[in-house]
Amino acid sequence: MVDEVPAGTAGARAGLRGSLRNSRGQLLAPLGDVIVSVDGQRVRNSFDVIRLVAAKRPGQTVTLRVWRNKKPVDVKVTLQKRTLQ
Repeated sequence: MVDEVPAGTAGARAGLRGSLRNSRGQLLAPLGDVIVSVDGQRVRNSFDVIRLVAAKRPGQTVTLRVWRNKKPVDVKVTLQKRTLQ
């Protein structure tokens, strides 16, 4: 499940949805997207997602299939260079 989508990230620009939290960071509702595949390759956990995305380069686009509101949705994400925070 996508827990958080920080503003300004590639995921935010693509429209990925994270869980709903209050101003103190407490989970109100686990409504985040659930990633089920990356470029057609099924994923079982966050490690699979990280491995497949890490094999790509900034500027490339990946298609994430997510479950959202009990329906599959394809989200195209153009990758960007990751910045350390």
